[in-house]
Amino acid sequence: MKSLEIRKMWLAFFASKQHHIEKSFSLIPYKDPTLLWINAGVTPLKKYFDGTQVPTCKRIVNIQKCIRTNDIQNVGNTSRHHTFFEMLGNFSIGDYFKKEAIQYAYELLTSPKWFSFPVEKLYITYYPTDQDAYKHWLEVGIPKEHLISLKSNFWQIGPGPSGPCTEIFFDRGEKYDSRNQELIIKDLENDRFIEIWNIVFSQYNCDPHLLIEQYPELPSKNIDTGSGLERLASILQKTDNNFETDLFFSLIQKIQHIAQTPYHGQKSFKIIADHVKTLVFAINDGATLTNEKRGYVLKKILRRSVNQGKKLNLDQPFLYQLVPQTVDMMKDFYPELVKNQNSIAKILLQQEHIFAQTLKTAETKFLHHLNKKSLSGNNFFKLYDTYGIPEDLILDYAKNHNVKTDYNKFKTLLEQHQNKSKQAQLFVANMNQQEARFLNFDTKSEFVGYQQFEIKTKVIKVFKKGIVLAQTPFYAPMGGQMADEGTIDGIQVTNITKLPNGQVLHTVAGIFKEGQVVTAKINQNKRAQISYHHTATHLLEETLRLQLGSHLEKQGSSIGFESLRYDFNHFEKITPEILLQIEKGVNHLIQQDLTVKIEDMPVEKAKKHYSSLLEKNQKAKYHNRVRIVKIGDNFIDLCGGTHAVKTKNLKHFTILSCETISSGIYRIEAVCGSNLKKVLNDKLKTYRTAETLLIQKAKISQSQDITLEIPVAPKITHSYQDIINYKKYIKELQKKTILLEKKALERQQKQIIKEKNKFLSTTITKKMLIIINEEKHVEVLKHLMNHVFDTHQLEILFICNCRQEKIIFLCKSKTWHAGQFVKEISLLALGSGGGSASLGQGGTKTTKNIIQTIKILKEKFNVA
Repeated sequence: MKSLEIRKMWLAFFASKQHHIEKSFSLIPYKDPTLLWINAGVTPLKKYFDGTQVPTCKRIVNIQKCIRTNDIQNVGNTSRHHTFFEMLGNFSIGDYFKKEAIQYAYELLTSPKWFSFPVEKLYITYYPTDQDAYKHWLEVGIPKEHLISLKSNFWQIGPGPSGPCTEIFFDRGEKYDSRNQELIIKDLENDRFIEIWNIVFSQYNCDPHLLIEQYPELPSKNIDTGSGLERLASILQKTDNNFETDLFFSLIQKIQHIAQTPYHGQKSFKIIADHVKTLVFAINDGATLTNEKRGYVLKKILRRSVNQGKKLNLDQPFLYQLVPQTVDMMKDFYPELVKNQNSIAKILLQQEHIFAQTLKTAETKFLHHLNKKSLSGNNFFKLYDTYGIPEDLILDYAKNHNVKTDYNKFKTLLEQHQNKSKQAQLFVANMNQQEARFLNFDTKSEFVGYQQFEIKTKVIKVFKKGIVLAQTPFYAPMGGQMADEGTIDGIQVTNITKLPNGQVLHTVAGIFKEGQVVTAKINQNKRAQISYHHTATHLLEETLRLQLGSHLEKQGSSIGFESLRYDFNHFEKITPEILLQIEKGVNHLIQQDLTVKIEDMPVEKAKKHYSSLLEKNQKAKYHNRVRIVKIGDNFIDLCGGTHAVKTKNLKHFTILSCETISSGIYRIEAVCGSNLKKVLNDKLKTYRTAETLLIQKAKISQSQDITLEIPVAPKITHSYQDIINYKKYIKELQKKTILLEKKALERQQKQIIKEKNKFLSTTITKKMLIIINEEKHVEVLKHLMNHVFDTHQLEILFICNCRQEKIIFLCKSKTWHAGQFVKEISLLALGSGGGSASLGQGGTKTTKNIIQTIKILKEKFNVA
């Protein structure tokens, strides 16, 4: 039975039992900082189990993508461990319980209509005191001798819902292990009894102060189950392990093809096949390879894959070549993979190149320690901390080159480094503890900045970090809007903070006393521009909903003087054409000159007149009053920020950029008002810098009598069209410049052949060294090398191009290993290099050792 059939059968069975089919959630948990990945089928459904959200149906079935890396070392060593897997689950939230859950499991597994497992192959574990589960298993037809009592069958992860569980094992027979039930009872690693399903009966409320037997019963009992697709597939497809099912084997065959190495069960094949699935699915769901949190987990998975590839003699990037096969294998159930296939492959190729460079750096740095045959703890830590070389790679290099390491000293230094970080965190924690005195400060302070921009007022409290005024015109950061700038008695305010009880803390240099009368004044021009951006943000949000759909929700915003930023969710690609329509829509609202009205009212009144608005903003925290902003007749929202009086104050609105910041989350940056021209020009500076460099390159090429029409820079219209036009213009300019450079290069290659004799010695030998002291393009040098080598039928040719800032080494050979020779010479010159047996390339960025290096080269080639 194919894996796709297994999935469909699972969903169809539970749909026939009135379960709602829940689609797989993203691997990246939504608003759950406690988790790096979705690691179980129940994880994204926690909101239903903890009561924070009521499901539309109390019966749920799903097939959830999961990532677990806590036992990554087992992947490839056992038949069933994976970093990426699919968890099949059925759930009951306060609906059916033990009897039905057991009946459903038995029917699905044993019925000829469904999976048709032989009953005699099933073994069941249960919690010793859970006689209900024991009874129900007997009732459905499980033999008594196949029911195993285990004390470990109780599920709890701390205070809250807990309960006994029952596990279903499939016996694959004595072929895999001659031992019997003791394998289950003693929890011994084996390939005979495969756990295929775990059913948790969530019926108690865990209390750490009580014994399990004393836990109180939950008023609403739940069912949480999980079955691994990979394990079911292995049994139903009669394979020895999960990796030989249709969920992995086509990948293994592809690895065979790339590596030109036959598969005989080697764990390297299994690790690579497992890990590339993890990478493909994680990247598709919006994860990125970074140096922290889940991004670092992915980096480690990629590096582990690459290192396993080396054991199969895969020295060049190869993971990216496995992406199409992974997508093809999984696309029937996960069609969303298809559209991102190329971008995933590009990301993996880029990361493979980055890791290759890390390995190259690691080897170069490590080779400096070869002569000493030892690596001190300090140098070990320097390689690790300064150069970012992973600890395991350093140890591998040391082992391969018989270099002793002071590992204990390294661990001591690493621990000291980590302690410093902890002390820094402790300092921050202590700083936060000091804020407790702010909690006790409850003297009232009034914000008057909606109407007044300059006032005389009194200092009512002096803290080390700043002062609090009786009244203040300064807006504190809130709702995405940045704080006001301004002065107190002519002294610049450097920071504005909202205190726990609502007062505004002003950080300002100078000495102030409580009771002192001061003048507080904000920068009105900046306030006005920020207000325009805040109104524009609301107009943008309204336009986005009209253009993209009502599903759109704000995910964050930043409203400043220079520009505004708005984050939102959307499930489709946002094209430049769509962005132009959005920009046009906002400008249409601006030109209508809509009036912006503000209503401040008690919460109770708002509940009567604007109940739906308060319900929509249920996450917001209300005090005694709420502030409602109306723009024209149609747009209305809760907002505590500052705004324009009329939409025409905004003048014009321009989108500066739109990018994805995570899976399904977009970020738009935009500008309006009097800042527009300046900010847009700043945005275009990057393109204009590129334009200048490209035109300079083009002119250099054209000066050599090679002409090509250069595109003309686009006219500025002060809209997003400028960004689009400049992107196209730079691309076109790049194409033209590349063509010009190519033509110039071809000319230089022809020219160097004409004048080759000035570089050659009068006597041609089979082993030749050419030293060129003129600056030449590396491709021109390669052209010369190939021409001379072939024309004179040489055995080895080495070219050294000496420049002021960079030395280039090239080698072509039939006898020596060119790559190894270039590598050795490059290291002598304090550089790096390498290549194949026939071709080598390297160089150095310093001339420090070049005289000695050339001397050695001349000795090698018997040149006087």
